[in-house]
Amino acid sequence: TMESLDISVKALPLFQRNVEVRRLVLNKPVFDLRISKSGKRNWDFAESAQPVRYAQAAPAGGSVIDAPQPPVSSGRELPARLSQIRHLQFDDVRIVDGTMRLTDERTGKVQEITAVNVNLGLKSLNSPLVANGNLGWKGQSIDFDGKLSTPRSVLEEKPAQLTFNASNTLFKAAYEGAVFIKDGADLEGQVNANASSARRLASWLGTQLPPVTGFGPLAVNGTIKTNGNTTTFTNAAFGLDGATANGTVTVKTGAAKPYFDAHLQISELDLNKYLVGEGGAPIATESGGAPARTPDARRNSQGAPQTPGGGDAIENLLNAPATKVYGATQREGWSSDTINLTLLGVADGDAKLQIGRLFYKDIKIGQTALVGNLRNRVLKPSFDDVRLYDGRGKGFVNVDG
Repeated sequence: TMESLDISVKALPLFQRNVEVRRLVLNKPVFDLRISKSGKRNWDFAESAQPVRYAQAAPAGGSVIDAPQPPVSSGRELPARLSQIRHLQFDDVRIVDGTMRLTDERTGKVQEITAVNVNLGLKSLNSPLVANGNLGWKGQSIDFDGKLSTPRSVLEEKPAQLTFNASNTLFKAAYEGAVFIKDGADLEGQVNANASSARRLASWLGTQLPPVTGFGPLAVNGTIKTNGNTTTFTNAAFGLDGATANGTVTVKTGAAKPYFDAHLQISELDLNKYLVGEGGAPIATESGGAPARTPDARRNSQGAPQTPGGGDAIENLLNAPATKVYGATQREGWSSDTINLTLLGVADGDAKLQIGRLFYKDIKIGQTALVGNLRNRVLKPSFDDVRLYDGRGKGFVNVDG
């Protein structure tokens, strides 16, 4: 449906059953695309039906006569699909303030794109289709331009070559490679994308990241391949908060939480940016007061005053009454900063990492080989080789979020 249609078609080519459109402007159209529960798509044209013989009632007192039949086909079948049109040309085609809605009745999922403004150019279904414009999605306007090698290939559900660029205030992305469109759009090609804030981008896409200091500038370069709900990056280079990583990442969506499988070499990993809350506020104590930072001076076994630096300092420290923090004992020298583990609930996954440097608080770890898995907010990393303060080690940690 649309508010109005402005169309100018060349008359002479119509006699050769060709359609050459000089101008086609769709004002405020709504494209309501639907896939039925049986998989039938409403953008496939209906097959031409055979002529039907109708009957009409005769005047009072007369007999029933046969009504005129529809004209019989001359032998040329009308196209049942857009791809069967032999010649189709667009000189000036525009969509003004359109809406595109896709409803999949098999899953009940509805997707909608609004404020669609597009300029199209197409000499024929066998020549490149060029497009540029902007659209609105999830409250953001996106500018885009693209070029599709052969629209006929897409209409016939065959691969085609696509060059596409898109950007808004949150991201900038470019893609060049193959596209195959059937129930969805599958890609295989080179992608280059960057965002000034990974946190803002994730929020726009529907994922809320924990309130930590990280998730700033983001960059992704490499070969992307999508197949349904599975996206794989190979020969990829990732950048986040100044650190870089190279390798392969596979992401599967469609379940309650995304799943990832990563094999990466990482320049450095600063856990302070992802596990510690902004400002590093101390945890509140059970009594509501500030955590104790210095134990009271105690007397030694002979009753003499003993300072923490004296010979009985360790015994005095252990015997000192201390403030309880969520079941743990607060002692001098121990940090009371919150460790934020909500990141463990964002996704499940497996990873094999080679890390150049690893930081947490004031601990600095050298080259590290790490294998880990994350399931249901439980992280189990195994450190196969750790370079730590001129020494080496290995071990494992279990972190239950």
